Amino acid sequence: MNKEANLLLYQIFHLNLAYSSIPEKDLPTVIKDCYWPLLNLIEDLDVKIGIEASGYTLEKIKEIDPSWIRELKSLIKTKNCEFIGSGYAQIIGPLVPAKVNEQNLSIGNKVYKDILEIKPEIAYINEQVYSQGLMNHYLNAGYKALVVEWNNISLFHLDWEKDWQYYPQYAVDQQNKSVPIIWNNSITFQKFQRYVHREFSLEEYLAYLKLQIGKTPRFFPIYGSDAEVFDFRPGRYDQEAVLRKGKEWERIKTLFKSLLEDPLFNFVLPSEVLKATKSKKSFNQLCLESPEQPISVKKQEKYNITRWALSGRDDVRINTECFKIYKFLMKIEADPKLLLIKNKYEEKYKINLWKELCFLWDSDFRTHIEEKKFQAFQKRLQRLFDITEKIFAKKNLSKKRENHQRSSLSKSKIRFSQSGKLLIFETKDLEIGLNKERGLAIDFLVFENLLKIPVIGTLPHGYFQNILLGDDFYSGNTIIEILGQSTITDSDRELSLSPETILYKSDSVQIKTEIKISVGIIKKTIIIYKKEPRIDLFYEFDFKNFSPVLFRSGIITFNPGAFDKETLFYSCFNGGKIPDMFSLSNSQPITTDPVSLSISARSALGNTNGILEVGDKDKSIILKTDMADLATLPMINFIPLKDSFFLRVLFSLGETDETSLLSKRGEGNFKCQFNLSIYPKIKNK
Repeated sequence: MNKEANLLLYQIFHLNLAYSSIPEKDLPTVIKDCYWPLLNLIEDLDVKIGIEASGYTLEKIKEIDPSWIRELKSLIKTKNCEFIGSGYAQIIGPLVPAKVNEQNLSIGNKVYKDILEIKPEIAYINEQVYSQGLMNHYLNAGYKALVVEWNNISLFHLDWEKDWQYYPQYAVDQQNKSVPIIWNNSITFQKFQRYVHREFSLEEYLAYLKLQIGKTPRFFPIYGSDAEVFDFRPGRYDQEAVLRKGKEWERIKTLFKSLLEDPLFNFVLPSEVLKATKSKKSFNQLCLESPEQPISVKKQEKYNITRWALSGRDDVRINTECFKIYKFLMKIEADPKLLLIKNKYEEKYKINLWKELCFLWDSDFRTHIEEKKFQAFQKRLQRLFDITEKIFAKKNLSKKRENHQRSSLSKSKIRFSQSGKLLIFETKDLEIGLNKERGLAIDFLVFENLLKIPVIGTLPHGYFQNILLGDDFYSGNTIIEILGQSTITDSDRELSLSPETILYKSDSVQIKTEIKISVGIIKKTIIIYKKEPRIDLFYEFDFKNFSPVLFRSGIITFNPGAFDKETLFYSCFNGGKIPDMFSLSNSQPITTDPVSLSISARSALGNTNGILEVGDKDKSIILKTDMADLATLPMINFIPLKDSFFLRVLFSLGETDETSLLSKRGEGNFKCQFNLSIYPKIKNK
C-alpha cells in the first residue's frame, strides 16, 4: 500500500538460534512459533519488514526446517522483505582482533550467498555494540549502510539535534571515511515488546507513535530487536512476561493492520530510509563515539561491554582461550609450511578453523547460557585449541636460555638505594621508587628521555583540594571488592626485606613480595630492565572460595603535572586495524563507579591488541598486556579539574552483573597471572 504519510515506519527483526538461554532441543519450536509467524505477517498483510540473522542462524534453520529458507528467499524477491546481514556469528566486534572481525564478515557473506543467493548491503551491528574501528571492516566487506542504536550514542553528544534520530546520517571515523547509518532505538523496541506482552493497550501504543510525528515526513524504527520474545520465552530472566501462546503474533498483526489503515503511517524497508535526501536534517557527518563512551551498547546502562568480557560465565577465561587460538592461527598463517599443515588438518577434520573461532567468540556463550549448551561449547573450545596448538607445535622453536646467575657486573648496571620507606632503583633510562610500606606501590616513575619528573606514581592525600579526591592514589596496586567485606587491597601491606626480595638477572632486576589477604595470596614482582626504559608488573593470584563483586589490578595513577591537559588523550584498539584515539581536553568525567549494587561496572575498553596509550602532544606512556595470557580490559577514570585533572587506568579481571552466575563462583580455587608492561613513547623524534 503506497500512501503519503507523516511517519514512515521501518523494522528489523533479529533472528538468533545461538540464543544463550535457549536449549538446542527448543530450536524447532522457535522456528515454528517465532520465525514462521514473522514470514506469514509479510505475506498476509503485504507489509514491509527487515529480517536480520547471522550466517550460523541461517545454517541452523536450513538444517532444521529448509522450507523456511525457501519461503524467505521467495519473500525477498517480492520486495516486501529485506535481508539484513551481520556476519557469521554474533561477535562483539570491539572485543575481538581486527582479523577475527574481517573473517566473521567474510565468512558470513559466503554463507548468505550459499543459502540465500544474495549479498546484503545493510549490516545490523551485533548487539548494537559500536566502536570507531569497526567501520572499515564493514566497508571492506561490501556493506553500504549500518544499523546502530541512537539512544546511547547520542547521550554524550549534547550538540546534536534531537530530530536527527528520525533521519539517516553519516558515521565518520578519524580517517574521514564515512558510512550511512540507519538508527535503531532501544526505547522504541522496548515499547513494542511491552505492547505485545500486554503491558498496555493498542490505543496507548498508537498514541505513543503519534507523538513521533513531525511537520514533515520522517522515519521511525518501530522495532529492531529479538524475534524470539514473541510467543516464546528464552528463559533469561525470572520475571519474563506471562506467555499467552499464539496470541502475541496476532497482537502484532492487529497493530500492523491498524497502522496500514491509518493515513498518518506507512511502512518502508530499511534501505528506503537511505533515500531521504531532501531533508536538511539528513546525512550530517557525525562521530558516533566519544571519550566518555568509546564503545556504545544498546539499552540501559547496566547493559554494557563488560557483560561479554568480564562477568558472565567465566568470560575472562574463555576469552583468554580464544585469544590464544587466535595467536596460534596468526603465527600459523605467517609460516608457509604451517599453513600447508593447517589446510591438511582442515580437510582431515572437516573444519574451517577461522569459522570455528568466530563461532566460539559468539556473544551468547558469555551471558545467560544454558548448561548443556555451555558444556558443548567448552568441548568445542578445547578441541579447537588442541588442533591449533598441535599445528603450531610442528614448528621447531628453540628458546634462548636466560642467564639467572647473579654477578657484580649485572648489579652495577642498576643503582639501588633506600630512603625511608622507599626502595629506589635507577638505570640510565629510568628511576623508580617503590613503597615497601604499601605493598611495593610505585611512588614515582621517571623515564629520563621522556621527562625529568615522574609521569606516574602516587598522589598522596591532600594533593587535590577537591574533597571528592581526598584519598591516597597509588600505582601498581590491586583492589578487590567482595560482598559484605571491606575493600581488599595490596597497598596496605608492609614489605620485609630479605635476600630473596631483590634478584639480579642478566637483563633486569626483580623485586618480589608475597602478600596475604583474606581470600588467599598475591605474589607481586616488579621487573626493571637494564637496557631499555621499561618496567613490568607481574602478579600471581592464588585465592580460595573467591566470589568478587569486582577485581581490578595494575592500577596506574598519572601525574597531572607531567602532561598538557589541552592535548591529553588516550588510544587503544577496539576491534579495528588502527587505534581509536580520544581527546580528554573537553571530556566530561569518566567514572569507574558501579551502576548499582548488582552491576559493578559501566564500561571498559576492548584493547584488542593489548596496547593502551595515554599522553599528550609531546609524549605518552604505553601500558601493554598480552590478551592471550589474560584477557583483562582497561578502564579509564578521568575527572577534569580547573587547571588540572585526575586520571587513572585500572585493568579489570572480573566484574559482576546479572549475567554472573554467582552460585558457580566462589567454589574451589582461583588462580591466574597478570603482566603489565610500562614504557614511554616520545613523539616527533
